Amino acid sequence: MSSFFLSFILFFSSALFLLADPVKNFAWTQATELYPGIQHASLALEEPRLLKLNVVRIDLERPEIGFCCTSADPDWGKPMPDAEDFSIRTRRQTTVAFVRHARLPKERGGLGLNMVMAVNATPWSPWRKPFNHKYADNMGLVISAGKLVSALNKRPSFIIYKNGEFALQQLNEKSDLSTIELALSGFSFVLQNGVPTGDKALHPRTAYGLSKDKKYLFLLTVDGRQKNWSLGATTRELGEWLLQFGAWEGINMDGGGSTSLACLLPDSAEGKESIKLLNQTGGGMRSVATNLGIYLKHADKP
Repeated sequence: MSSFFLSFILFFSSALFLLADPVKNFAWTQATELYPGIQHASLALEEPRLLKLNVVRIDLERPEIGFCCTSADPDWGKPMPDAEDFSIRTRRQTTVAFVRHARLPKERGGLGLNMVMAVNATPWSPWRKPFNHKYADNMGLVISAGKLVSALNKRPSFIIYKNGEFALQQLNEKSDLSTIELALSGFSFVLQNGVPTGDKALHPRTAYGLSKDKKYLFLLTVDGRQKNWSLGATTRELGEWLLQFGAWEGINMDGGGSTSLACLLPDSAEGKESIKLLNQTGGGMRSVATNLGIYLKHADKP
């Protein structure tokens, strides 16, 4: 049996084992290592309500792990054809499609990366009927491969600096954006200096967190609006859970029907692979404005 397929089995056995474990008793020894330095666990809670959580911890000291995000559309800056009061910044895409495109060879229009995981990121405009606009604008600060995609606003951002440092920060007009390699903005902090904060509204959620020593990145998704499956979480709960998982800072990213955590997993005993959602959306996958991708540098695809 291949080690990859064994990991797949362990992933599901770990998920079942965690069904009775509250977040407060969580230990990363219970999680499954999907890839070197990338651990995942699924948790099912009955208190404070019916909930399904997925949490990923990424070791930022592993040199083979790389990050990228959605880049500017080729028609960047032009008026949107279906909403001319907005400008084209990115082309909306599902998280699964983002991984699939990144894995395509460059000669076929892809990025040629061995991308193994991705999660949705920023909110965007326009968000009005019929909610199917092809492009996105007003995402807060987005920087992809060192290039500005969307201007900053007053919301906090997940940032990777060109010197390799990671941060969750609120930048302003005086900030030096030339030092940033990647940036994706969320809605608000839910954890600052180890103190959770937030509101009481229940929704599906996506959150990013960083440990105090900046050694680990945490990706947290919470399913919601699904009777008999998962009812959603408050933003304060996001902060509390991130703290329990090991984060010191945390941001509430775009949630609701956008919440999506995708991973490359074995699909059969023969070792075939497919890109699957680790969370359950309760409907079809939504095309989102931006995604954060995780790839393995030592195994770039040709």
